Amino acid sequence: MKRLSNTNAILLLIAFYLPLAAQEDNAGPDRWTPEDIIHTEYLGSPVFSPKADMVAWTKRRGVKEKDKFVNDLYLTRLDLTKDGQFRTFRLTNADESDSSPLFSRDGETIYFLSSRDKGKKLWSLSIYGGEPTEVHEFETGISSLQWLNDSTLTYVSEEGQTLYEQKLKEKKDNTVVVEDSIHWDIKRVYSFDLETKQSTRLTQNEYPVSGYEVSRDGKWLLYYQQMSPHYPADAQPDPQYFLLNLESGEQRRILQGLQTPYNFQFTEDNSGFYFAAVFSSDPEWNGAGISEIYYYNLSEQAFDKVDLQWEWATEGDFYVVGNDFIASLANGPTRKLAFYRKSGDSWNKSDIDLGDKNEHIYVSAVDKD
Repeated sequence: MKRLSNTNAILLLIAFYLPLAAQEDNAGPDRWTPEDIIHTEYLGSPVFSPKADMVAWTKRRGVKEKDKFVNDLYLTRLDLTKDGQFRTFRLTNADESDSSPLFSRDGETIYFLSSRDKGKKLWSLSIYGGEPTEVHEFETGISSLQWLNDSTLTYVSEEGQTLYEQKLKEKKDNTVVVEDSIHWDIKRVYSFDLETKQSTRLTQNEYPVSGYEVSRDGKWLLYYQQMSPHYPADAQPDPQYFLLNLESGEQRRILQGLQTPYNFQFTEDNSGFYFAAVFSSDPEWNGAGISEIYYYNLSEQAFDKVDLQWEWATEGDFYVVGNDFIASLANGPTRKLAFYRKSGDSWNKSDIDLGDKNEHIYVSAVDKD
């Protein structure tokens, strides 16, 4: 079988879940203390710059004085090295948590979210240094940042307080209502113009959006909505999935009959998107099963299952590279990586050889080249 060597021009950011613990003088190399476990530092949310010469990411740390954990932003320069290591710079150091870094299209600014000021503001930071700058404050907070075009972001937010919620606030009622299907916060997808500071609602859904993805050319918006507040408890009823053409406004419901589709990623040429779906012997209750990968053709408005040429399918993790993808294949107690190159309506599989790291790799981010 043809093997894809690690000398190919595919940039991988690999995170090993083997964090280093501070060792006591009398402790063995594999001995952890309870404090080591509690204060383990984690890498999260890595994202490549447009030219793939930088990676922005977050690291979690504990703030003992406030008894909480926060995330700081870091920047690793892949074009700068010192003593054989890429140069890494800490960008933020506050008692609040910074998250979701996103490079501007020119790669000179990092946009991010933060728990500062009740988490209702979008922030920016120059890669050349300086203090974070407030871009805009949103009435109800924002999440899930993505690019729509060079100057427009997309995000998820609520509509604001309903009349019912306003009345409760006036009465100073601090009751927490659980699974209230009548007074349910409806989250929708919006766009935000960085130049005019104006937001526009993109979806008209009647149930909360629980996730979405935008095509690279800004034409297609795929989103899915949770149909019941008790779904996390009983997985009923199934979410609904919609494909919206942002140019024409035409919308259609898609992927009916599949079990819990997830992990949607558009291709570089905007001709389609990949996604995973679970296959199990008891699909009614969305139970445990294997994850299979599908490709949705936008011109045909139809999808096909990708032949992974692997008995145990995947763990649901895959990463689009151009129009192809890297899959994390289930391999008993471990996992292994394979590269699938799209050729017409089929895919050619190549193993990825990472030497002694094979079967012990978790991919955090992949650059498009």
